[in-house]
Amino acid sequence: GGKDFIMENSPDQRKSSRLEGVTFPVEYTLHNQPSFERARAMSIGEAGFMILLEEALAMGTPIQVKLYLPKTLFPFSNWQTIPMEAKVVRVDSQTSQDGYYRHGLLITRISDQDSLSLKRYVHLSHWMKEKIQS
Repeated sequence: GGKDFIMENSPDQRKSSRLEGVTFPVEYTLHNQPSFERARAMSIGEAGFMILLEEALAMGTPIQVKLYLPKTLFPFSNWQTIPMEAKVVRVDSQTSQDGYYRHGLLITRISDQDSLSLKRYVHLSHWMKEKIQS
């Protein structure tokens, strides 16, 4: 193990710190359905992230998400669950080579504690990336 996250080469022009090329597990549900579906998330930022789905959702669709993030980056361990509500603010009309539609999600509702965990993670991953690249 250790190398089981997926690397992608997508240069991202955003200024905010994001960990690119690594995907994380998420569970999501639409219309408050009790059952959650599994998906993958990437480009995690403080305000939102990308989610990869097999179907294209409409812009503005509300979505409930549980994002799973590691508490420590190396090794990936002690997963924490960050529940939130979000909405679709961007949809790629094309599927990527892997057959998934990429959706940009904006977080609309998250507890202060979970928001803090997310910020901490984003800063940690950014710091690690600089370490790796330097």
